[in-house]
Amino acid sequence: MHARRRQLLQQATAVVASAGRGMVWSLPLIWLVTGGLLHFSRTWLCVMTLGTSMVTLYLVWRILHRRNRHARALFLKLAHLERSIQRREQQLQRAMKQMPRGQHNGQTG
Repeated sequence: MHARRRQLLQQATAVVASAGRGMVWSLPLIWLVTGGLLHFSRTWLCVMTLGTSMVTLYLVWRILHRRNRHARALFLKLAHLERSIQRREQQLQRAMKQMPRGQHNGQTG
């Protein structure tokens, strides 16, 4: 399910990114033209406000999703490092137990 959602988000992001450059420059013009044609009515204002809110919500959600994904990856890396350190410490303890008494500190005999 996560793989499918990730794939869908990647496709949506690719579409928005490719079309986004042209839209960024054309949206204010479209906003102004439609406002003039509709005489800046209340309905037009509600539609524009709703559209702006939806885009803002999507961008915030996208930022949080990306940040959580990075945090999850960092957590997994740290957990892996912690397990590696614990294994090394266990190996060192086993090796020290096998050494004759007195050689732990570099002493002989």
